Amino acid sequence: MTGPLEETNKGYAVAKGMGIIACQLYRQQYGINAVAAMPTNLYGPNDNYDLNNSHFIAAVVQKFVNAHRDGTELVFWGSGKPRREALYVDDCADACIYLMENYDKPEIVNIGTGFDNSIKEYIDIAKKVFEYTGEIKWDTSKPDGMYEKRTDISYLKSIMPEFSPRVFEDGLREVLKADFGVEV
Repeated sequence: MTGPLEETNKGYAVAKGMGIIACQLYRQQYGINAVAAMPTNLYGPNDNYDLNNSHFIAAVVQKFVNAHRDGTELVFWGSGKPRREALYVDDCADACIYLMENYDKPEIVNIGTGFDNSIKEYIDIAKKVFEYTGEIKWDTSKPDGMYEKRTDISYLKSIMPEFSPRVFEDGLREVLKADFGVEV
């Protein structure tokens, strides 16, 4: 919260900041072990796949499913250059459960993968998983959004050294099987 808020993320950013303050105050005033766990972008089964209001990974999945099933043209927003981090929901849940059972400090704990890919790299991974051979287009009239969103998970790894989130390709395969009945 040291600079201007990114317009498309403003409400979430403010709510997240208020949650951190609430955890700190509950701990201070009531002695409650309130953990401020900050997850990165999540994806997984039962996501919102509505192309008008879904998050990035869910939209990628739905677009590839549509192209796979009915030949819909694949068009993605922006240049593909911005970098994003994507964490499978079960890996986030594992970290949260571990923190609830083993962590009692006021410091914020980032939960993520600690690495990111460009949007184009995520598309290339999905292309490989789907064995998609068609053309992919980029609508550069649409915004890229923030250039980079990656979390530092070194503190989490010091608390939970065994934390090893799955790679995107494996998580994507699990989502496709769980939500779309597609085994690729």
